[in-house]
Amino acid sequence: MRWATFRGTRVGVAGLLFLLTLFCSSVQAVLYTWDPNGSTAPNPTDGDGTWTSSGATWWDGSSTTSWPGGGGQATFGIWPSSNSYTVTISGFTPTLTGGDAACMSFMDNYTIAGQGLTYAATDSRQLARVAVGTNVTISAPITFSYAGGTSVTGDINGKGTLNLTGGMTMYAAGSEPSFSGFRVGSDTSTPTVNFLSGTYAGLGSNYKGISIAPSAGSNGTLNIKNASAVNFSGSGFELIVSNGGTAVCSVQDSASVNFSLITVAGNNNGAGSGTLNLGGGTTTGDTVNFGRSTGSNASTGTINLTGDVFDAGTLVAGKIAEVGSNVNSTFNFDGGTLKPTGSNSSDFFNNTLDHAYVKNGGAFIDTNGHNITIAQPLLQYSGSNGGLTKQGGGILTLSGANTYTGTTAITSGTLALASAGTIANSSAINVSAGSTLDASAKSTWTIGSGQTLTGSGTVSVGTTLALNGHLAPGSNGVGTLGVTGNLSLDPSSVADVELGSPGTSHGSTGSSDRTTVSSSLAINGTLNLSNAGGAGPGSYKIFSYGSGSFAGSFGTVNNGVSNTHAKLIDGGSADRSIYVDLYGLANADTSASNVTLDVTHVGDAFAAKSFAISNTAGTPASFTEGLSGTVTPSGTTVSGTISNVAAGSNASLSVGLTASTATAGHKIGSLSVALVSDKTNSGWSSDTSLGTKTVNVAGDVNYYAQPTLAMESGVGSFSGAGTHYSLDLGDVELNSGEVTSVLQILNASLDPVYQDLLGGTFDTSGISQFMLVNFESFNGVASGFAKSGNPTISFDTTAQSPGLYTETLYFSPSSTNTSGSWSLDTIQLDITANVVPEPGTLILLAIGFVGLLVWRVFRLATSTKLIGVFTIAVFVGSGLTAWADHIPVFIVAGQSNAVGYATDTNEISSSLLTPQSNVLYAGSQLLAVNWAALQAPTETDTSRVPSGRGFGPELMLGKTISDAWGGQEVGIVKFAMNASSLCVDWNPNTPGSYYFQMLDRVNDALAQLPSQHPGTTGYVAGFFWMQGERDSNVYQRTTEEYQTDLTNFIGALRTAFGNEDLPFVFGLINNAGAGTAAVRQAQINVAATVLNTCLVDTDSYERVTPTDIHFNSVGMVSLGTGFGEGYLSVVPEPGCFVLLLCGVAGSFVWRRGRANF
Repeated sequence: MRWATFRGTRVGVAGLLFLLTLFCSSVQAVLYTWDPNGSTAPNPTDGDGTWTSSGATWWDGSSTTSWPGGGGQATFGIWPSSNSYTVTISGFTPTLTGGDAACMSFMDNYTIAGQGLTYAATDSRQLARVAVGTNVTISAPITFSYAGGTSVTGDINGKGTLNLTGGMTMYAAGSEPSFSGFRVGSDTSTPTVNFLSGTYAGLGSNYKGISIAPSAGSNGTLNIKNASAVNFSGSGFELIVSNGGTAVCSVQDSASVNFSLITVAGNNNGAGSGTLNLGGGTTTGDTVNFGRSTGSNASTGTINLTGDVFDAGTLVAGKIAEVGSNVNSTFNFDGGTLKPTGSNSSDFFNNTLDHAYVKNGGAFIDTNGHNITIAQPLLQYSGSNGGLTKQGGGILTLSGANTYTGTTAITSGTLALASAGTIANSSAINVSAGSTLDASAKSTWTIGSGQTLTGSGTVSVGTTLALNGHLAPGSNGVGTLGVTGNLSLDPSSVADVELGSPGTSHGSTGSSDRTTVSSSLAINGTLNLSNAGGAGPGSYKIFSYGSGSFAGSFGTVNNGVSNTHAKLIDGGSADRSIYVDLYGLANADTSASNVTLDVTHVGDAFAAKSFAISNTAGTPASFTEGLSGTVTPSGTTVSGTISNVAAGSNASLSVGLTASTATAGHKIGSLSVALVSDKTNSGWSSDTSLGTKTVNVAGDVNYYAQPTLAMESGVGSFSGAGTHYSLDLGDVELNSGEVTSVLQILNASLDPVYQDLLGGTFDTSGISQFMLVNFESFNGVASGFAKSGNPTISFDTTAQSPGLYTETLYFSPSSTNTSGSWSLDTIQLDITANVVPEPGTLILLAIGFVGLLVWRVFRLATSTKLIGVFTIAVFVGSGLTAWADHIPVFIVAGQSNAVGYATDTNEISSSLLTPQSNVLYAGSQLLAVNWAALQAPTETDTSRVPSGRGFGPELMLGKTISDAWGGQEVGIVKFAMNASSLCVDWNPNTPGSYYFQMLDRVNDALAQLPSQHPGTTGYVAGFFWMQGERDSNVYQRTTEEYQTDLTNFIGALRTAFGNEDLPFVFGLINNAGAGTAAVRQAQINVAATVLNTCLVDTDSYERVTPTDIHFNSVGMVSLGTGFGEGYLSVVPEPGCFVLLLCGVAGSFVWRRGRANF
């Protein structure tokens, strides 16, 4: 025997049948239990299976049999259970019958699928009963037919869930006395029915529709979801949500529901509660009632019309009213849409509801082309801030005291306020373009202090729109709001106006918010201007008014358009418009500027120079403030003013220096210019500060060039000074050949930097007997230098007559700098030669005899060894001649102060910018070797020197040494890198370091010298090093570490260049942080312990600032000079070597001669 378990108790088949009998109340038809496993008979079982007309799948209480053709009551499952099964109807449509018992009872989770089911109802009150906790789905289409009886209903009861997905057709044969319709929860159970898909329709004249909890004490829930369609639109069809019980009906998703009558909380069968949730789809009811006209039981009815961004419900109704007594009725607007089916001029709600609330989702009313009136007050729900949105064509008239607090939006059609209608609590009123807010029933309509009127539609009033709150024409961009009537802005009001692209005049205004008033306009309160995009200087029209008058002004104007000032303009009675003109602020470059005055001379005043300050503000100039300024000089003179300079124009100032010109040098001063945007044009309350501009003024005071003549070599005597010189070649013997004197034209140095260049021309028209060479015009001779190509004066004694020859030439010198050229006093040079006759014949014979005697003695005394000595002397002389073309080459290396990081040739005398003919420079290390006369700037790459006009110590180094050596030609090769360290970047033990790159550059330069300057070769004669700051402030090298690094570096250099005594000159580093003292001590130790080194004290050299690590331009000139003088202190001039060799050679010849005489 099989057992079933029920609440922990084993019962047999007899017990199960007893429970089913109790469950079905009474048996009016044969009860069949689903038993798909026929082999287990006589015990019914759960399970999947196929329901056919002939299959023995049913237990009738005594045996397993097929479904009867006349129908019966079906029971599925054994309760309690948690299994899920599917029964598929195949090949026929079974008929289910029953009286008070359920046609179908479900004790387990079942799905009934297949062709369909027919309920043949007589007096049945139950279509199906679903046990607690079960979830049943009937996907087969259901047909409900009348089979007789006097009171026919189709009920769904139980405490489970029934899902219908195949639809249902409910109709009558036409002869039934009454058909109360489809009911959910007709007893105290709590069933839930879900219409998930399909069509649910009712036919027949006596059909009443769908009821949920239709009697006292009953409960039920109906959910209409997805795309389900419920269509009971015929006359008399009704949806009842509670008629004495507790009922919930929800319409969701895209479902559609159509009834001629919808009743919520019908109250004639008992006190109940009905809730209709419309959160999706469309629900249509010609009439929607709370309660029944015949009911009097206390009941509660609620309709929730909800929606959000994903789904929203729509209720289409002819009217909504409370018709029963003792009903508490509530209609909640919360995001869904209410649509009337026709016009209603009295009250769409009949002003009968207990409450019509507006929740956070808001009330959406689409008049759908109709004209309706709502007298029912639309109330704020506690804690909510929902508003009202009027949609669709037609007119919605509000005649009640509405208290909702959200925005009132009229997107189309007209929202009218009756004389008693108010929306005083609405935070904002937005009238969209093409729509109207009609308050013409009110003589004066007031926008309160907490309200905002906005939009681009029309507001009509009886007489005056009194605005105490915000006025904000336009919405989501600029727009025009129309007011029919007068507009009066209260002193507490605020007008918000957005400005777009500007106009050029009052006749061609820009894009902006605007308010047009048909009659009079009175303004007051605050005007806020903001940028809607593209706003700028120009004209905007913000108000216009019609036949009435204009009065008032804004107490406060807040301009949110940056860099502009606003000016309010009344166009007058002819124009009848109010304008806002925006004036752009003046604009000027406030970065520091430099003015370099023309070079003047000692004792002369500086000539003033013009300097312009421009108003660079954009157009139009007619809507731009002028530029004004106050000038405060410091060590300068200034004339001219900066007063309301128009956009695109400038003010010219004339500036000079007050510095003394009694001494040569670089003089500086400055101007401080406090600039403002001038209020004159805009009428603004005050000028607007634009900041202060500093103008640095500088100029050089030079000595004039100092022309001086001197004799360098040759015959004769030279005398004179100033503007008159004499060259006397003396007594010259007739026919004795040519005599020559070599002169120098010097620019005698009064200052090595601040002195003009010397040039000049020669007048040689008075010279006929003397021969002149290198007397062509010249220029560019710097202080302390001589004209290139020394002038030579020769006199040929051949074919001359004895006597005194005197001729004169004139030299017209010029003094030149970067600012101009000045003529100096002409210099006169007198040239004299006295030709005497040849000696007599006796003198010649005596000389001949003495010569013969000397010759004979010489022959006797001469030996082969003496000839050898003569040969050695000739060899030594030849060697000395060759040495003269083997020039010394100096190497400059290190970090930023060797590069010249903070230098600028504009800051030094122009006399230092001429080519140095005696100093050959291998060119920038960034380029191929190119030997040429050194000329500043030597550094033009802004990544190395920010000014792009820089120079390093090389500028004065070669000149200092060459000058000391009498013009000896020298060469310079430079290889320096900013921010480089000795311990890492210049490490001679690291392949590829700057040390090796420097060697490659030097060797390449020496190799290129003979080809680029034929006949010239070079040798490394000295090394100049400015480095150490990075080792101190970045690597924090100790004294011992840096001393070791530098000593090893010097040793590596001397080995690389094959000279263990190579002079090494280096500069004391500047203060670079905590490690400075250690590195400076290391430098001092190296200078004291390593031979042929010289440490140059740089502490007195000028820096960019006293605490900066970089030399400025003047300091760099000092460094180059200091390097040269340091080198000369340890190395004698080359002439000493020549004299030494000559002395050795002379000593050798003398000793050999003594041995042979």
